[in-house]
This record gives sequence, C-alpha cells and structure tokens, in this order.
Amino acid sequence: MLPELPFFENISSSENTARSSIDSLESTEGFTPFAKEQLPETEIMSGEDGDEALKWDNLKTAFKRHYLLADIKADAQLRIEEMKMGERADNFVNEFRVLADESEYDDQALIHIFRKGLPFVLADKILNQPQGRPADLNGWFQMAADKKRRFEKKETTVNRLETGKLSEEDRKEYMKDGRCFRCTKQGHLS
Repeated sequence: MLPELPFFENISSSENTARSSIDSLESTEGFTPFAKEQLPETEIMSGEDGDEALKWDNLKTAFKRHYLLADIKADAQLRIEEMKMGERADNFVNEFRVLADESEYDDQALIHIFRKGLPFVLADKILNQPQGRPADLNGWFQMAADKKRRFEKKETTVNRLETGKLSEEDRKEYMKDGRCFRCTKQGHLS
C-alpha cells in the first residue's frame, strides 16, 4: 500500500505550512520577502483565484509567466548581440532568425545587430552596393547569403587556378565551353 502524502490529501494544509514557514523566515534577520511575493502561485494551486480547479495548463501558464518568459527573452537578447558569422552564412541567418523571434526586438534593432555580426568586408559590400541597402531584415538575410556565396565561388576559382595543371576531364570541359585555361572565362583561349 502506498503511504499517504500530505500534499495530495490537502493542498490548503500545505499552503498553510508554506505560509507559516515564510512567516518564520520573516522574523529572521536579513530576510528578503521574495518568497512572499510568489504566493499568487499557491492561490492558483488551491483554486482561490476564481478558476474552477487546478489544471495542468493553468499551472504551466503560471510557471511560464513568472519564470520562463523573462529568462528566454533576456537570454536571446544577450546571445543575439554576441553572435558573429562564421564560415556559413545560412547557419548564421537561421540561428539569428530563431533568436530574433525570442528576443522581441523590433526590425530596425535587429538589422543593426545583424550588421554588427557580419564580417566587416561583407557588411561593407552590402552597405555600399549600387542598388542601395536592403529595406528590411529579410533583405539583409538574403543579401548576406548571396554576397557570401559569390565570395566563396571566387575563392574556389582562385584556388583552382593556383593548383597548376588541369585534369584531362577539366581540360575537355573547358574546351567544350570555350573557356580560357588560365582565367576560366569564356570568350578567349590561352
């Protein structure tokens, strides 16, 4: 047979025990009444706040309202402000989007934070492009991914040229496309 637990028998007696514990703590020196401020949650548990009965959803909602929202928001704000783009733009953008939703910053603040997280050269290219700056946050996301992709393509092409001799397969492909063997551009042959 299971032992009887006082918590499940009578919630109001547990509440009285909690209140008496808080009252005894108040009499001690240096006590801060933080725990006493949390008593509305005990009202939710006992049903004194006008709710029909204790329901799991009510308890979850009260817990989230008092403990989680501020922490998630503050944590997201700290993390998003410290983010820096690494090797892959798409990973940076995806993580930034998640934290942006949790941080509750407005779009103008998010654009500023996003721009600070980009490498200087990439941010400079986006800011000084002929068609102007992107108008919204999604435009910044798209432009950063596009510019990063173009930079990676150029870097790959340069590295291929530095390797020296082309493979037979690459040589045939270059001849078929009419590309230069040295600079890989179409229109002339070397």
